[in-house]
Amino acid sequence: MRCSKFVNAALKQNEETKLFYTNSKKEIVECEFTDHLRKRFVERFKKLTDADLNSEQTNLAIINLFNSSKRIGKSNDEYKKRNKKHGGASVYFQNVHLVFVVENCQVKTVEIVTERELNKGE
Repeated sequence: MRCSKFVNAALKQNEETKLFYTNSKKEIVECEFTDHLRKRFVERFKKLTDADLNSEQTNLAIINLFNSSKRIGKSNDEYKKRNKKHGGASVYFQNVHLVFVVENCQVKTVEIVTERELNKGE
């Protein structure tokens, strides 16, 4: 298994059951899972780590990794351009190897940032 520390962090047991982030006003913003997020997470987590996840582990891993992610700031030109191209309503969060895309309080998808070709289908 590759990235064993990353896998352990993703699968550690916790009491959190919701996806959330803290906005610039220090308010907690709860987010929802999308089916697309779950599918892409399982696919990309497998490509990144060689670990197979069941549905319970998938939710736990998404919660752990998203809730500990850092927001990619407005000073990042790549994400500023990307956000503008897609209507300006997206917020991006990065956790080591993954970037989560949030729009309208829904985590829409996840991308691998270490090797971009891993985001492509097989």
